[in-house]
Formats: sequence, C-alpha cells, structure tokens
Amino acid sequence: MDDINALGLIRTEKEKYTIFTDKLKSGEDLLLYNKDVQSTTERSVRLCTNIQKYINAIQDEIQSLNDIIKSFTIHLGEKMKQLVESGYFEETNTKIFKSEENGKNVVTSVLQFIGIKPSMMSGDTKAKQDARKRYDVEQARLMLEYEKIANQQHNLQKLLNQTEDVLAKAKTDITVTNSDVNSIASALRTWSDSLENAKERKKRKAKEEAEKRKREEDRKKREKEREETERRRKEEEERKRKEAEEQKRREEEERKRKEEEERKRKEEEERKRIEEEERKRIEEEERKRKEEERKRREEEEERKRKEEGDRKRKEEEERRKEEEEKKRKEEEERQKREAELKRKEKEREEAEQKRKEEEERKRKEEERKRKEEEERKLKEEEERKRKEEMRRKDPNNWPVYKYYRGSDQGYHNGLCCVVTVVEGNHGFTKEDLSCLSSDRPDDLKRCSENREEIVVASVVKIIPRDGFQFVLDVPMRIFVPYMSIDNDKEIKLKISIDGSKWTYPEKITPTANLNEINVPLVGSSLVKFNMVEIAVVSRPKRESFTIKNNVRNAAEIRPSNNENLIMRIPEGTFKRDICAHLKVDNALASRVSSEPDFNHIRIATPLFGVEFDEYTQNDVTLHIQPNYIKKTEFSESLHGRAIHQCANKLVTDMAVDDVIDKLQSKSVLTEQIINKIQSRASNEAKARELLELFKTASESGFKALVESLSAAKQGHLAQILQKTLTDLEESELGSDFEDVKSSKLQLVSSNDSKEWTIIKFRSSSNLPNNTTVSIPSNQRNFDLIGFVVPKGISDEEICRVANEIYQRIYQVPVRLIVKQHMERTSDLYIRCVEKSKSGDAQKEMANQGYKDGPEEMMELGLCDTEEVIFNANGNIKYVSGATQMSFFLNIDTAQPCVQIDVVNKKAQFSSRTYQGNLAYNVGDTPQSPPRSGSFLIHIPKEAQRYAPLTLDVPVKAAAKYLAWQLTKRGSPDKHDLYMKLCMDARKVKVLKNRANREGNTERKCCEAFIMSWASQRPKQENKVTTILESLMELDEDSLAKETDSFLMPFMNGFLSDKSIKELSAKLEPKWELLARKLGFDDEDIKAFNMDFDNDRMRALHMLDRWRLEDSTIELATDITATLLEAIV
Repeated sequence: MDDINALGLIRTEKEKYTIFTDKLKSGEDLLLYNKDVQSTTERSVRLCTNIQKYINAIQDEIQSLNDIIKSFTIHLGEKMKQLVESGYFEETNTKIFKSEENGKNVVTSVLQFIGIKPSMMSGDTKAKQDARKRYDVEQARLMLEYEKIANQQHNLQKLLNQTEDVLAKAKTDITVTNSDVNSIASALRTWSDSLENAKERKKRKAKEEAEKRKREEDRKKREKEREETERRRKEEEERKRKEAEEQKRREEEERKRKEEEERKRKEEEERKRIEEEERKRIEEEERKRKEEERKRREEEEERKRKEEGDRKRKEEEERRKEEEEKKRKEEEERQKREAELKRKEKEREEAEQKRKEEEERKRKEEERKRKEEEERKLKEEEERKRKEEMRRKDPNNWPVYKYYRGSDQGYHNGLCCVVTVVEGNHGFTKEDLSCLSSDRPDDLKRCSENREEIVVASVVKIIPRDGFQFVLDVPMRIFVPYMSIDNDKEIKLKISIDGSKWTYPEKITPTANLNEINVPLVGSSLVKFNMVEIAVVSRPKRESFTIKNNVRNAAEIRPSNNENLIMRIPEGTFKRDICAHLKVDNALASRVSSEPDFNHIRIATPLFGVEFDEYTQNDVTLHIQPNYIKKTEFSESLHGRAIHQCANKLVTDMAVDDVIDKLQSKSVLTEQIINKIQSRASNEAKARELLELFKTASESGFKALVESLSAAKQGHLAQILQKTLTDLEESELGSDFEDVKSSKLQLVSSNDSKEWTIIKFRSSSNLPNNTTVSIPSNQRNFDLIGFVVPKGISDEEICRVANEIYQRIYQVPVRLIVKQHMERTSDLYIRCVEKSKSGDAQKEMANQGYKDGPEEMMELGLCDTEEVIFNANGNIKYVSGATQMSFFLNIDTAQPCVQIDVVNKKAQFSSRTYQGNLAYNVGDTPQSPPRSGSFLIHIPKEAQRYAPLTLDVPVKAAAKYLAWQLTKRGSPDKHDLYMKLCMDARKVKVLKNRANREGNTERKCCEAFIMSWASQRPKQENKVTTILESLMELDEDSLAKETDSFLMPFMNGFLSDKSIKELSAKLEPKWELLARKLGFDDEDIKAFNMDFDNDRMRALHMLDRWRLEDSTIELATDITATLLEAIV
C-alpha cells in the first residue's frame, strides 16, 4: 500500500457495514446484497492487511531513528566534555577586529564555550602581531566550527521535537499524513547537511550521484526483472484462475447433480411416505370397520341373549299362572259339583211335580226350535256364501305367481316381480303375462326425476300375451322387489301405463301369502293395460298432508318442523282428494357455510320442496319469512364472521406452520389439536382446519390469531382481519338490520326438477320480513331456496350456485378404481363404488385377475344416475369397450371392461413401459378436481432382443461392424475369433447358445456373441483394443486396420458422445429435416416428439440412434461424409 489515507478507506468500509447491519435489523434479507457484502469484506480485509504492514514499517523506522539519535547524543556529550576540559568554555567578551592581511572583518563571538585569555592579547611586537593574526584566524575558524555545532544542535532538537509529535499522533490513533513524514525527513536532511562542509558535501553528492546512477541502473535492471517476473506471475495466475474456474464449474455441475439427485430422492421419499400414510389410513379404516362389525355382532348377541332370557322368564310366569289358574278352576269345579248335588237333590223333589208341566213346555219348545233351526240354516247358508265370496276376494288368499329374470339372475335371487290375482278370475294363468327386468343405465335413468331420488330396483316391464283380454272384476296386484333403505328414507313407487308419464299410485303393503318371499316388496293394483313399466326409488322422508274436498274449500299447509312457511291452496286446484308431500331442509345453511366455494352467499331460507299427486289447476301461494334481515340471526360472533369473510385469503396466503408455533407459545392450541391440524395433507387443508377452530372465536381468540400472524411476519393478513372486524363493527352501529345497499335477497326455484331460475316475490308493507311467492299452475314438483347475495352478482351466477348446492346435497362419496389384468395388461376393469365398499370391490376385481394398474383410487362425489366419461390420451388409445358409465348407488352397473392399445410403439423407447393417461370427467361439462382427473396407465413392452448394456458406443459399433464384415467376407472364421476372445471352448459354447436365442440371423447372432462377451469383461479393460489384437493374432491385419479406421469417428471423431452433443445444440429446430434425410419415417419422428420435451434432446437421441443403425454401419468409412452431406 502506497498511501496512508487507506485509514480513510477503512472508515468508509465501516460505514458500509453499519448500513448492512441496519438493513438486517429492519428485517430485510441480507442475502439479496450477497455480492456487495462479499466484495466489501474482501476489500476491507485487504486494506486492513496493508495498513498493518504500513504501521509496522513506520514503527521500525521510528525505532531506528531513536537509536541513531541516542547514539548521536552520546557522541555529542563526549565531545562537549572534551571542550569543557580544554578550557574553551571560560567567560569572555566579544571582540571585533580587522585583519590587515586580507582586509576582511572577522567577527569572533566570544561565547561561554570560547575562552580567549587576556595574556594572549597583550604586547605589540611584530611577532606578537603575526602570532595574534594567526591566532585570530584560527579562533575565527574555531568559532565558525562551534557555530556550526550549535546549528547542528538546534536542528537536532527540532528533529527530535517533530519525531515525538508524530509518535504521539500514532499512539493516540490520530491519522499520520505524508506531510508529517515529509517534515521529519526534511528536518533529518537539514540536520544531516549541517554535519558536513561544502567539499564534503560535494564529495558526498558526487558519491551519492554515482550511487544514485548505480541504484537507477540496478532499479531498471530489477524493474525489468520484476516486469518479467510479474508477466510470468500473471501468466501463472491466469492459468491458475482458468484452472480454478474450470474446477469451480465442475464443482458447480457436481453440486447441481447432487442437488437434483437429492431432490429426486426426497420426492421419492415423500411419495413413499404419502403411499404409506394412505395404506395406514386404509388399514385403520378397515380395522375400525371390523371393530364396529364386532361390536355390532356382540350387541346383537347380547340383545338376543336378553330376549331369550325375557322369553324364558315370560314362559315361566305363564306356566306358573296356568297352574294357579288350574288349581283355582279345580276348586271352583269341586264347589260347583257340591252345589250341583244339592241342587239336583232339590230338583228331584220338584221334578215329579213339574214333569207334566215340563213335558208340555218341551213340546212347545221343540216346535219353536224346529222353526228357528230352519231359519238358522237358511241364514248360515247365506253367510257361508258371503264369507266364501269375501275369502275369494281377500288378497291374502289369492294365488301367487312369481316371475324370474331368466338367464340373467341379477338381484333378489333372480326375482323379477310377483303377481296375485283373485281366484277364478276368468281363467287367468301365469303364461298370460310376460315380465322383464332391466338394469340398463338408460332405463334406470328414466326412473330418477331429480337428484334426491335414488334408484333401488330394476325397471320391471309387464306385457300381456298376444290376444289376451283383461276382464277382471277385481284388480290384480303387482309387487316388485327393491333394495333395503335407511330409516330416514321412504319408498316411492312409479308406474307408466302404455308409455305414459310416470304416475305415483298408492303403495300396497305385501299380504300374508307373500311372507315366504324374503325380500322387500312394494306393489300396486291394476285392472287393464297393454304394457306397464314399474320403477322404485327412495328419497328423504317427506311430511304428507291430505287435501280433501278442494273443489269447494281452500286448504292451508304448515310444516311441523318450520314455522316460517305457510302454503295456501285455493279451491278448485285439485278435482279430487290428493296428498301433498312437503320437505323442509333446515340444515342447508350449516352445510353450505362450511363450503369455501360459497363464501360470497348466505342461505336465507331452508330448502322447501313440495310434490302433489296431481298437476295443479291454479296458482299456489307460499308465504315465507326469510332468515336474513335481523343480524341477531347470525350464529357466529363478530370476530368469527370477520375470520369467515377473510377465509379465502387466509387459506391461500397463510404460512400455517409458523402461525401454529406462535399460537402454541400463547397456549391457545393443545397438542391434540396441533396433531389433528398437522395430519392434513396440504397447506390449504391445514389452514381450513385451523380456521374452523376460530369459527366462534371470542375477542381474546381473535386477538391471539392477529398477534400470531404479525409475529410470523404475515402482517398483511393481520391488517386484513383487523380491517374486516372494524368494518363489521361500524356496520352494526345505529341499526339492527342488514346493509341493503350491498346485498339483496334472491329466491330461486326449480319446477319439475328442471333448471333453477330466479323467481319473483313480493313483500308485505306492514311485515317487511315476510315474502310471498306464487307457484304457477300446471306444476307437480316445486323446489325453492332463498339466498342473500351481493348486489353485483348476476342472475346466471345465482342459478349456477343454486344448482351446484342442490347437487352437492345429494352427492355420495365414491371411489373410482382402475385395474389391469395380470396377463392381459391391455384389458382394463373400471369400478365406481361407495367409499365403504371399495375394499370388497378390489377383492372382487383381484379374484377375476385384475390386480395390476394404478394403486391410487380417486375419491369424488356423485349423485345417483350421474355419468362418468373416460378418455384415453398420451400413448394409449381405446380399442373396444364403453367410454362412459353411469353411477347407481344400489345397482352396481358402473363396472365397464375396456381394452386399450399403444398408439405409437416406437415412442418411449428409453422407458420399460408404454405410458398414457386414462382421463375421466363427470358429465359433458368440464369439472374441477376431484370430479375430473386421470390415471397413469403402464403397458409393459414386449421382451427386447437385447437387454440394455452399460457398454460404451465404440464397443457396440465394433460388434455391429465385425458382425457385418465376418458374415459378408466369410473370413476369418467366426469360431476362430470367438476362441481368441474367450480362450475357453466351454465359454464359447455358452455364449453361442445365448447369441442364437437372441439373434434371428447369422449377423445378429455374431453381434449378440460379441456384445455378450464384452458384457462379461472387466469394466477397466479396453475391449476395442482386445478385439483388434485378436484380429491381428489371426493374421487379419487388413480387417483390424479397417475396423480401427471405422471406429475412429466413434471414439474421438464426429460420432463420439461429445461431438453429437455439440451438433444437437446447433441443430435444434432443424432436427426433423435431418432425421428424414437420414432415413427416419413419420412414426419415428412422432416417437421422438413424444419421448422428449425439447428439440435439443430430440436431435441428440436421433443422432445417437442413427449412428448404431445397421444401415449406418454398412456405410463403413463413409459415415461421417454421409452425415455432413445430410446436414448441408
């Protein structure tokens, strides 16, 4: 370092570090300034090092100067001592005299240290005068010498003072400048100059000049040497720098490779962890199911045991009562017998007296009885005929005709339907009717008229035989079997006569004569038809109201579970007595509030639905009190509502793990709750689980959440929450009602299960919270929902939301399973079953040989009769089978078998399998996951002719070239070459057998032999050299040289790995044109496009494949020329 001002530069570096420290304290990321920090640190270290060297040099020079001054002071003291001892320091006066010889005034300063004795100045002889003159000149010279010494002493003192000042500055950390050092150097030169006379100075200067010239020559020589050394050093540094850069580049590539491997390893570990968690979850569900099944069996056994005990106890009590009753009767009988004996004794005494009277009375009585008997027999005959007729018409006594499906047994042991007909009904026989059952999706879909209806039976079709005429005095009864349903559901029977619309007849309970049929049955009665279809569906239970005498009287219906609805039916709406079936879903609001997709709306009314047995003839009026105006209707607190309104933003942006840590430190969350949150798979799911805990948050809970967000450096979310709460509090000041400026009430309806539409309503002036809706005439089914929505939302969006909510109410959680046959991997078996039945479905599929294929099962929600459409893409395509299936909860028809095939068998050649996606979507309209998705399908490739080898390209090229040349020339004998390579006849035999299995021609067998031999050689061996040496040992020098020349481009030439990589980087967009010139067809090019995602990789693998093609090998030494010609 040349300038001491580097201390100022150090202060500049200190200021930079102060700025970096301030940025770090403010929360900014110091890594963003990594480059500035690194350069500043390096510069600071360099400056500090130079400053330390400079300070060490100054200290050394000052120490040397102090040593010189001390030495000079010692010598000066000794000289002064000698002068004092010689007597020159006596006190005298100063005299001025003039020399007559030279005419010059000599001023002699008689100082304290110059003593001229008076005796030496007395006398005036010539000798004395001459002596005095000489003495005076000598004294003047001495005086000048002493003045010179005094000046030297003064200059020395000045040098010492300046040196001490500079040392004091250095010790007190004051900056020592060049001017301070120059002043010391000037004082030193002044003192040094005062020590010598002009002659000495001249001599010294001449000497210094000579030394300076010498030094200059030496300096130039050293400068030249230094420049040469510097040049060599720079060249060496440049070489080392390049080596370091190359080493750094290699290290960076190695680091990136290791990072990529680490990333892949972590992804694989994560995938395995997720699969393991899924497996554990499925095992846990299976364990719970088995545990519940075991508990249910134990409870059932306990219940049966209790019932058996109760039965035995009752039998014992009855037996005991019977014995007591028997004893009581025996006692009573005994008493009666005694009384009877007494009575008979008395009667015998009276009998004789009354005998005559009795005989007369008996005669009259017998006459009367005879007449009564005749009348009784007449009445009994009439009663017998009446009972016989009643018995004949009693359905419990009717003959039962069972109809079965035939070859397709299906459900209920193949039972199709049951028909009962009154006895003697004009010769009716079982063959007079033809009954068919259908589980075809198209037929089943016709049964379900809306999303709440679930098909629980096959569609039964009954047709009379040709020419049969129904003449029945009593309607026949037809019963169809159906699946068991839950207690909260009800059965709905539908009948279509002669292709008409579905009607809903009154259901008939099965009679006693059908008890032997151990399946649920539901039926109806019919008189005459040409064709009838019967369907059975289940739906949530409805409250039924009978509307009587509506021709003259209006009716009013009030549901028992909701007082906010009144339905008024004007007179004349129905021509006969009918039933209205009403549903009120009060839980709709709570279900919708938990759905994040519907955060922008609020449910104002329950889901109202009404179904009439007949179509209405007049408009029906609904009076509704929507639950939306009073804010006291909200179940959440203000804080909970604020969190609910910000839920979407929180779920998207919140760093859940950091917030959980902060909440845990505040003791807001327990360990159990934290484990529950952490068990969720995604960050969004964790956020939703956390926000669910704050749904009814108090002020303290809300405050803890806001503080935790701020502490986790998510202050923007905390500000959004606080602002939302403030807005809610301000909106409630001064009024108990909703701000109608920002929201509105909308009612939507669906008639006869069609699309949802906006419906008009009116409010009462005296009761603004009451709403009146008019249902148009000619309706049979009607559903209605009320929403509170933002004013800016469109009617189409409201109707879309209503349809989406209505669908989700009745969706069933199902699993979509896709499996491949173990032997026929192109055969796919697809099942769509309830989530709880997925394990059994997989077992059934496995029993049929479908065990392979995707392990994952897609979980989604489906309504009954919804359709799932499949599409094959990627490198697979459909060959045969259904591309869509319909889901039915109770009838498992959603299990199509399809056959797929590979689109392009030349594609994906680097993979062990062909791959493609089996995509699915619910319905024709594109859906979002999970109602759409895909399965990855793998089709194993046929066995390859050669297993993948880890050999380099020159060995493969040598094997192909020699196989071509040996089979073409016929010399040397291949067996001789095999023996030279293997040196073992037994090994040659083994390798030849393997080669014969792998190759189908003589050339391919030879190639396979050399490749098999090479695969068994040590990795470090140069196999090409071994092959060439073997050829030369067989005296085939020309073939060895040709082979060596042929392999040159593959080893270090135009066809080496390095060269084709460089060439592919330059080709990129033109690779397809080159591929066609080199002989690749359209299928090959499509395969390259499918396998690789950029042109560079496609070009690289195209060249790699071309250089080892048989046609390329046959070009021999013209390979490079052919490639260059194709490129040009």
